[in-house]
Amino acid sequence: MPGFKPLVVAAFVAVLCLSIVFPVRADVREYVRDLKLAPADVRFRHSGHQGGRGSDEFYGRELATGDFNNDGLQDLAVTADTDTAQEDTSFGRGFVYVYFGRNTAFPAEVDPAEDLADCRLYGEGFFAHFGTEIEAGDFDGDGVDDLAISQIENTTVYRGAVFIISGTSIAANHELHMDRGEYMTRIAGRTVGTRDNGKYLFFGFALAAGDFNGDGIDDLASSSLGGYGFDGTRPESGDVEVFLGRAGGLWPREMTATVAGSDLFVLGRRNNIHFGSEVGAGDVNGDGRDELIVASYGSNGPDNLRSFSGDVSVYDFGPGSPVTLPASASAQPAGLLWDTATRGQSALVWGPLHGARIGSSASDGGGTGIDVGDFDGDGVNDILIGSPFYGDPAPNAKNNGALFVVWGSSGLTSGTTIDLAEPTALATLLAVGGPGESLGDTVRLSDLNDDGRFEALAGAPDASDEKGYITVYGGRSRPSQPSGDPLAANPDALVRGIDPIWRFGDDVIVLEPTFSGERMIAVGTPNGGFVPLGGRGYAGEVDAISAAPIVDTLPKSPSIVAASSIVLAPNAVGSVQIEAKPGSGVITSLNSPNLPSFAALQPVDVATGLYVLVLNPTVGDRGKHDVAIVATDSSGASSTRHILVTVGYTPVVSAIRVKAVTGSTIKITIEGTGFINREAVVTIDGLSVGSVKYPSKYVDAGGVTIRRLTVKTTSSASGRQLRVTNPSEGLTSAPVVVP
Repeated sequence: MPGFKPLVVAAFVAVLCLSIVFPVRADVREYVRDLKLAPADVRFRHSGHQGGRGSDEFYGRELATGDFNNDGLQDLAVTADTDTAQEDTSFGRGFVYVYFGRNTAFPAEVDPAEDLADCRLYGEGFFAHFGTEIEAGDFDGDGVDDLAISQIENTTVYRGAVFIISGTSIAANHELHMDRGEYMTRIAGRTVGTRDNGKYLFFGFALAAGDFNGDGIDDLASSSLGGYGFDGTRPESGDVEVFLGRAGGLWPREMTATVAGSDLFVLGRRNNIHFGSEVGAGDVNGDGRDELIVASYGSNGPDNLRSFSGDVSVYDFGPGSPVTLPASASAQPAGLLWDTATRGQSALVWGPLHGARIGSSASDGGGTGIDVGDFDGDGVNDILIGSPFYGDPAPNAKNNGALFVVWGSSGLTSGTTIDLAEPTALATLLAVGGPGESLGDTVRLSDLNDDGRFEALAGAPDASDEKGYITVYGGRSRPSQPSGDPLAANPDALVRGIDPIWRFGDDVIVLEPTFSGERMIAVGTPNGGFVPLGGRGYAGEVDAISAAPIVDTLPKSPSIVAASSIVLAPNAVGSVQIEAKPGSGVITSLNSPNLPSFAALQPVDVATGLYVLVLNPTVGDRGKHDVAIVATDSSGASSTRHILVTVGYTPVVSAIRVKAVTGSTIKITIEGTGFINREAVVTIDGLSVGSVKYPSKYVDAGGVTIRRLTVKTTSSASGRQLRVTNPSEGLTSAPVVVP
């Protein structure tokens, strides 16, 4: 969520079919539509009611999808964070409306759309602004998606709160009321470490869901944009709190976003950078575990001379991370701290110029400035970053806006620093908007044409006097050489809104066929509404557009289907099956430019594109090997997929013995297999562990691995989770509870 959203608008997005092409911008060649002319491609327009106690509702500012009733169909959630019900006395309470997928078409026009909602979620009370931000995920591990919803709370001067509402409750109730306690968990913004007893903390300003500890349950990240550090000594630094997913009813009923009250508290590195202006999550290094991604719109560049250029930080929680998350959450929060000022970050992207504010919105709008997906189809997710202020550096100027892609790779989170001010192979300028358009106010990544490459969707709600538009850029290969020129001179599709001030493109999301029978692009238009039906300002609407005609214009490249990673012990034989699928032509070649000496690429059935990567490593091949596989078809198009081959020993803990030595010193003996002699590291959740001892009598043949380790600690480790890691391989044992 890029900027403070006191209001939220929701609207269902329409689907576009082939009809007359309207030349909205001369530089767009492929698919252009102007919704003002009611093209046949529009599938539905759903308007906010604006029939409560005020004219502003902003229906459609935030959109989220998930399966909340567990029927296998995609559902849609729409926010209206200043909505006030007809019978309500709590002005600006805010609502979230959930629409269950039906796998068949919705009505073309619905006014008010709230009447169609399957579940209506009421905010907590007067000026709560419930629905400021919304995120879907399975936070309780029951296999059903839940909703996390924030409210900024005018009545507490923007301290903020976040509610987690279970999908089972949404499915079972037509209404849920936060002021009646009809939620799973309420997380309150803190009062310590703030400007004035919680004022202007903005907890819940941005939300993201991801599996950061790798336990298969979604975790929740929520930012406190106005935080002063955990103790009040770092004004406006901002911070992000992580709450691990909890299965089996372990979520506390009430929580507070302090260090002790969260599982992880990530602190912005310096004053006034507003760390947490956006948050995202996704696996961008291919290790199978999601990384946390955080924007700071107030950052001033590497030399502190690039005012408000902004930056984006990435935090990796895999082996070698300065913070070890619990393998599974308990009812009591872990209370871990990651201070970026002292521990740094796993990757850092500096904004390109004064005022760019990368990753953050140009307005009080909805949507997200960061998204994660595989734009180049290489098997590792990339980061799409919006920069709506890119262009004129004057204060508060509405600029061209731009999109950047940070290319995911196994090495991205190894302390990488990227400066977007200079051409680099690690990131690419994807597109630049027109004058005053603020392209990148919201961004999404989705594979519209199912070719393995995600398309980039972006909103520009400020364009044409806030009439707004959305663009689609087809997935593309990573450039072979760094360049300062945009990778895409023109979008592959452009859809323009209906009227000025409506802010079409405030949010955008892809609706799958299970929602209403075909793939659509839904666009939030929070300032719109069916004006002829009453002239209601800022009622808001959601417009849905058919994706089919857009897909027809997208370039289709060959794709490669294969596992993204494999782990092998030395002297073991393994293989990865590879399937090359053609794009616009037939596959003409499949090869690897960096094939390791222990690997061979062998054809199985060339006619169907089947190959196998055969692997037979030795002890000398220990480490990580990023193997690139390149497929080329007869059209000349090519795609690359990266397979991370890790050769090494995976530690296995089979037994743990604890013995008191002297005073408070405790000796822990760990037995198992695959511990690397003189290298293996032992960690115990929440404890400081002494140096590891490697008893020489337990070394295996060849001297590489060892069967027994010992460590000492000065605190009881009973009931805590212990792990053994081989850092050179980056492989970690499954957690074992210390007896």
